[in-house]
Amino acid sequence: MTPCGTIMAVNWRTKLITELDRDGRVVKQFTSPEMQQPTRIAVNSKSDVIIADNTAGCLFIFDNAGRLVITTLMTMFYSDMH
Repeated sequence: MTPCGTIMAVNWRTKLITELDRDGRVVKQFTSPEMQQPTRIAVNSKSDVIIADNTAGCLFIFDNAGRLVITTLMTMFYSDMH
């Protein structure tokens, strides 16, 4: 849930990030051509959207308008956590 009460979701097949209002209506959608298989999503207190993409090995950070701000390599992979 975002600070303004909406819900964010990521679809790994379509690579779309969708923001929904409390009634389930689409507020906005966005993506990046750099994403390959986005699988995890988080929203911080500034409403930045953080997407983890295991296939690309990157974190994508979007501002609350859906603009890509930062792409960074992930340094810890799933296999390292076990």
